[in-house]
Amino acid sequence: MRALLREQVELKLVTDRFEEAVHDCDRLVSLWGSEPNASTEVASAESLYARACLEVGDYDQAELVANHALNSLIQWQHPDALRCQVTLALANWQNHRDPVATSTRSR
Repeated sequence: MRALLREQVELKLVTDRFEEAVHDCDRLVSLWGSEPNASTEVASAESLYARACLEVGDYDQAELVANHALNSLIQWQHPDALRCQVTLALANWQNHRDPVATSTRSR
């Protein structure tokens, strides 16, 4: 069930169905969270959740979740740690852009 849900999340992310991906990620994190000794799997699911949050424009949540996941994943040198670092960088950039300069450039 968890593997299928993860594949569905990844499919939704690449097909721009971000709101659905956020919902499914929340469910995936909960499913892994109910398993004992699954902290790495939870963190991996959180890395997807952070990316989905980034895609819907919830940059604060993306930073929070990616940071939490990164702390676990980096210990294991897990490849999803890189996804967290990229998500953190993009969320941080989005949170600290100058909205006046951005709106001026779009005219």
